[in-house]
Amino acid sequence: MFEKLRSNVSSRREWACAVVASRQCARGRGYPTSVGAFGFDVLKRCTAFARDRRGISAVEFALLFPLMVALYVGSVQLSQGIGIYRDVSVTSSTVANLATQAPANAVTQIQTITNAAMSNILAASSAIIAPYSTAPLAVTVSGVKIDKNGNATIAWSDTAGGTARSVGQVVTLPTGLAVPNSFLVWGECQYAYTPPIGAAIMGTITLKDQIYMSPRISSTITRVNS
Repeated sequence: MFEKLRSNVSSRREWACAVVASRQCARGRGYPTSVGAFGFDVLKRCTAFARDRRGISAVEFALLFPLMVALYVGSVQLSQGIGIYRDVSVTSSTVANLATQAPANAVTQIQTITNAAMSNILAASSAIIAPYSTAPLAVTVSGVKIDKNGNATIAWSDTAGGTARSVGQVVTLPTGLAVPNSFLVWGECQYAYTPPIGAAIMGTITLKDQIYMSPRISSTITRVNS
């Protein structure tokens, strides 16, 4: 290129000026409308941008921060849900276990549960579910009578925060529990868990558990309204 320029100039001074002008053109200076200068400038800027590492940590943090918050909030809510479900399971077994330990009547030698005793049994659920709120908690304790044909029905039922089962209601027992001429105590517990964050999307989740237990002393348990 320089040889072509040199053949078109008549003096050393003009040749030097032509060389400088050519270099300025190649660098994009002095000729802003030149296509070659514009392309070189764009390439130079792209290269500089690719090599620039300033603020890369801030960009990475901005990209990861939403994911980190979502993982943290999700783990907290999952842990809380698991904790409540564990307490629900413990509550159902505890109230049923307390009912099976009801004292026996001195005359009939049949276990009986009075109103006061049932109130204490149901009140135990509040202590178990703590420190979570008891407002969404529903606990039900029922006596299930099984006749000689293996048909199970509700003999009595009490609840706290829920709906007691109707006397005479037919119950479908798990396989192996429908023993003719027997009696079971049915403990049920459920908790309407509403996640603190994301409730509009997830809604309310019902956590529930149940258990059947046999009387400890007599073959049946009578519910006394006194």
